[in-house]
Amino acid sequence: MRVHSFHSRLALFYHDNDDCPFGQTIKPLSRRSGKAGLGLCMLCRKLDKEDDDANDSALHEARLED
Repeated sequence: MRVHSFHSRLALFYHDNDDCPFGQTIKPLSRRSGKAGLGLCMLCRKLDKEDDDANDSALHEARLED
Protein backbone atom coordinates (compact mmCIF):
# COMPACT_ATOMS: atom_id res chain seq x y z
CA MET A 1 0.00 0.00 0.00
CA ARG A 2 1.36 3.37 -0.94
CA VAL A 3 2.26 5.83 1.78
CA HIS A 4 3.92 9.25 1.89
CA SER A 5 7.52 9.05 0.71
CA PHE A 6 10.15 8.53 3.38
CA HIS A 7 13.83 7.69 3.74
CA SER A 8 16.44 7.31 6.45
CA ARG A 9 19.35 9.62 7.10
CA LEU A 10 21.80 7.11 5.59
CA ALA A 11 19.53 5.98 2.76
CA LEU A 12 20.45 5.47 -0.86
CA PHE A 13 16.77 5.29 -1.86
CA TYR A 14 13.39 6.53 -0.68
CA HIS A 15 10.37 4.32 -0.03
CA ASP A 16 6.66 4.84 -0.64
CA ASN A 17 5.13 1.42 -0.02
CA ASP A 18 4.33 0.00 3.43
CA ASP A 19 4.79 -3.56 2.16
CA CYS A 20 8.46 -3.03 1.26
CA PRO A 21 10.63 -5.15 3.58
CA PHE A 22 13.54 -2.73 3.13
CA GLY A 23 11.39 0.25 4.11
CA GLN A 24 10.03 -1.71 7.06
CA THR A 25 13.55 -1.98 8.49
CA ILE A 26 13.59 1.80 8.99
CA LYS A 27 12.18 2.41 12.44
CA PRO A 28 9.46 5.07 12.57
CA LEU A 29 11.61 7.40 14.68
CA SER A 30 14.41 7.15 12.09
CA ARG A 31 12.17 7.95 9.12
CA ARG A 32 12.57 11.27 7.40
CA SER A 33 9.74 12.57 5.27
CA GLY A 34 10.15 13.04 1.53
CA LYS A 35 12.41 11.87 -1.25
CA ALA A 36 15.50 13.98 -0.46
CA GLY A 37 16.60 13.78 -4.09
CA LEU A 38 16.96 10.00 -3.86
CA GLY A 39 15.69 7.43 -6.33
CA LEU A 40 12.73 5.18 -5.57
CA CYS A 41 13.55 1.79 -4.05
CA MET A 42 13.29 -0.90 -6.75
CA LEU A 43 11.10 -3.12 -4.58
CA CYS A 44 8.74 -0.21 -3.81
CA ARG A 45 8.51 0.43 -7.56
CA LYS A 46 7.56 -3.24 -8.14
CA LEU A 47 5.00 -3.21 -5.31
CA ASP A 48 3.52 0.07 -6.58
CA LYS A 49 3.11 -1.44 -10.06
CA GLU A 50 1.43 -4.52 -8.61
CA ASP A 51 -0.94 -2.27 -6.62
CA ASP A 52 -1.71 -0.24 -9.76
CA ASP A 53 -2.34 -3.39 -11.80
CA ALA A 54 -4.66 -4.78 -9.11
CA ASN A 55 -6.57 -1.49 -8.95
CA ASP A 56 -6.88 -1.39 -12.74
CA SER A 57 -8.23 -4.96 -12.76
CA ALA A 58 -10.75 -4.18 -10.03
CA LEU A 59 -11.90 -1.06 -11.88
CA HIS A 60 -12.24 -3.01 -15.11
CA GLU A 61 -14.29 -5.72 -13.38
CA ALA A 62 -16.52 -3.08 -11.77
CA ARG A 63 -17.18 -1.54 -15.18
CA LEU A 64 -18.10 -4.94 -16.60
CA GLU A 65 -20.64 -5.45 -13.82
CA ASP A 66 -22.41 -2.14 -14.61
